[in-house]
Amino acid sequence: MLKAWAKVGSSFASADRAGRHRIAVLAATFVVVAMTVAATLVSVQTTSANAAAITWGLSTTQMEQAIGVAYLEASSTIPGSNGAPLTGLTSAAPIDGPALITYAANPSTWPSNVDRVSCLGTDRQTASQYVDGSMTPDNRPTFVVRMTGQFSVPITAPEGASTYATGTVLTAVIDALTGQVLDFGVDTSGVSLPNPMVVFQR
Repeated sequence: MLKAWAKVGSSFASADRAGRHRIAVLAATFVVVAMTVAATLVSVQTTSANAAAITWGLSTTQMEQAIGVAYLEASSTIPGSNGAPLTGLTSAAPIDGPALITYAANPSTWPSNVDRVSCLGTDRQTASQYVDGSMTPDNRPTFVVRMTGQFSVPITAPEGASTYATGTVLTAVIDALTGQVLDFGVDTSGVSLPNPMVVFQR
């Protein structure tokens, strides 16, 4: 009888050791899998962070919209002799339709404060880095209009402070479907657009 109990006890001990061994193997496997997943996530994040911006060319209609926005912004941001913005000269592009693209290529059709106009298509999250770098969950298709030159825009300021801001880089982000201006900024420098479509350059 004692031998029988000893045998049973030995079986339980063997089963217990086997169970512990299986648990140890499972735990080790889990750690390896977790480490692999973590390494993969880091790799993906690093790759995403270093990936080139996804951009595309604009359709003829979008080019017309971009140029229309550019003319509006250009004419309403001309600095006066004191630096403050002059009253806007126009509220829309001078002409409509595909001819506008050819018209806009002529530097003489732009106010003297504008030296260059370019644009590209991209998603809104990518576009935000060209304005102020702020992140947005909205990632709809957009196109970016970038102008360089001399610009002045009115701002809300405390009493006694300047009521306008000046800069040499003006950037607007436009909804690719509706043509609505989503973001706008004027600064003294800006992140360069990767291979933009140049509308005109002096």
